[in-house]
Amino acid sequence: MPLHDQGGRANRRSLPLEAACHNAAGRSPASASPHRTGWPLIILALALVTAVPLAAQTEWMHQRQFRVDYWIKDPAIDEWVQARARWKNHQSILFYVFDRENPEALLKLLDGRRINDHWWADFAVVSDLTTWLRVRNVKTDDAWNVWTGRVKDFYRNAPLRLQERLILCAWPDGAADGVYQCSYGTTVSARDAWDRRGRIPPHHWALKVDPE
Repeated sequence: MPLHDQGGRANRRSLPLEAACHNAAGRSPASASPHRTGWPLIILALALVTAVPLAAQTEWMHQRQFRVDYWIKDPAIDEWVQARARWKNHQSILFYVFDRENPEALLKLLDGRRINDHWWADFAVVSDLTTWLRVRNVKTDDAWNVWTGRVKDFYRNAPLRLQERLILCAWPDGAADGVYQCSYGTTVSARDAWDRRGRIPPHHWALKVDPE
């Protein structure tokens, strides 16, 4: 049965991570948060950790058309650590955190506009740690948030048999309450991440998808 049938619902509360990232981009925490009054009292483990330093490193893709920020929560110190590029070009970044020879994630952002009029995004995490990615179109300010971690950190009252499973959840930055797309595993592939103008397509702003 889907997780939400077990009495657990996903939550995106106002996180220190989000506030710090948006402050670095010149926006206030209040305007940055996708959280709205009236959410169930479900608290992500992310909200309990220290805020991300404002001086965190940022990466850029496609001639600075896209801003990329990626963090991993270090369990040894219970704080967010900024990931760095082990290797990159204009459309791909291989991230590491603790060891340059031990990559943690790969992001590909491809210009598919000549094929289907959209930007394509592929993201794969090879870690069981909690991670957070934000990719923002600089021109339109439309951004995707991608969170990976364990089921128990995103869903309240998840069945014991599912709590340690890894999931990936994504949603447009600033989306309404209850908008997210979650699936088991730590990879995602989208052939309609942004349209030709750099806007996130309308249907992504209304989806609620729980892992089956």
